Amino acid sequence: GTDTYHPAAKDPTPMVIVRRDDPEPRVLSVPGNVEPEAFSLSVDALFVIDFVPPLAPERYRVARLDLRTTTVDEVWSKEDELQAPMRGTARAQAIAPDGRRLYTLYTRDATTDEPAEAFVHVLDLDTERASCVDLPPEFSTDPLGAVAVTPSGSRLFVYSPASGALAELDTHALTIARTALVAPPVGAPPSTTR
Repeated sequence: GTDTYHPAAKDPTPMVIVRRDDPEPRVLSVPGNVEPEAFSLSVDALFVIDFVPPLAPERYRVARLDLRTTTVDEVWSKEDELQAPMRGTARAQAIAPDGRRLYTLYTRDATTDEPAEAFVHVLDLDTERASCVDLPPEFSTDPLGAVAVTPSGSRLFVYSPASGALAELDTHALTIARTALVAPPVGAPPSTTR
C-alpha cells in the first residue's frame, strides 16, 4: 500500500515476534490484514491495526492479537463506535511517561454523510482497554498534528499547526481541560494544507 492506513491486500499476515528472553524468534501467520501498534504491559498481547475487508481494505479497527493463541479479538471499550471498523488516519502518537498508555491523534475526512472529525484514541496497555476524546472541529482538517504528554502524565497537549489550535486534555478524566489559539512563532514559515 501507499502508507500504513492504505495497506496492500493480504490474508493472513506474516509476523515475527522477537523477545529478549527467547533466543528464537516466533514466526506467526495471523488471520486477516494487520499491522503492529504496541505490546501490552503483560507482553501476552500485541495491539494491531486490523484492516477490513482484508483483501480490499477500506476501514480498520484497533484490535488485540493474543500471542498465545494468535487470535485477533476486539479491544474492550465502553464506547460502541470503537467496536466497529472505522475510517481515519493517525497523525501523531505519544506514549505516557510510565508506559501505560498510548495516545494517538486521528483525523477523519468529511464524507457526504459525516463531517470531518479529530479525536485522541487512548489505548491503555495495562488494562487493555480503549477510549476516545473528541476534539473541536478546528483540529479535523489539519493533515499534520502533534501530541505531547507532560512528565507527570497528567496532561496531554494536542496541537494543530494549520489552525494554531491547542487543546489540553486531562488524562485522568479523559476530557478536554481547555483550548486556545496559539500564534505561530515569529519567522516561522506559513502552514499550508493540501
